[in-house]
Amino acid sequence: LNLMCSLEGGGVDDDLIIVYSDVDTVWLKDPFPYIQTELFGPNTNNNDTQMQQHPNYDILAAVDDHDYEGISTYYCTGNLVIAQTPATIVFLSHWEKELQSNPQLNQPIFNTLLRSPKLPEIRHGGLGETEFPPGRLYFDEWMKEGGESERRKKKETIVVHNNYIIGRDAKKKRFQEQGLWINNDEPKQ
Repeated sequence: LNLMCSLEGGGVDDDLIIVYSDVDTVWLKDPFPYIQTELFGPNTNNNDTQMQQHPNYDILAAVDDHDYEGISTYYCTGNLVIAQTPATIVFLSHWEKELQSNPQLNQPIFNTLLRSPKLPEIRHGGLGETEFPPGRLYFDEWMKEGGESERRKKKETIVVHNNYIIGRDAKKKRFQEQGLWINNDEPKQ
């Protein structure tokens, strides 16, 4: 994640949009139509038109929780969409500096800096929780709901994040149980 924070001063294209996703995700559908609509509004399917518009958000992030330690919308850094704007360049520079001191605290630092009065205001928003659900929703809460509610939500899901569980083997098992693990190198059973 630290490398992703280095936009500053690199001669980067002015129209750059970064889409970052953790490795413990499965993309069930192409996320780019959803992202384009969220950033630029409906009816922006023409790339030339989009790049001439200013995005509605500087940063979109997956929502991890509501009212977490006093933060009404606590974002997950496992799925991010970052538009190159002056505010995001400053934000990413500060985030990178903080990560150098505390590399394991990327998500708390991200959430704190987003709301810091010392930085330019970042226009931020959440990626839809049905479209980009955290593991606690997709694998736990929706399964408890079961039936049509679970099927409907999972049908709308674009990217599944296998968080809220620790360890490679546990994540692999959970993906396998949901039919989301495909590995051509493993023997077929």
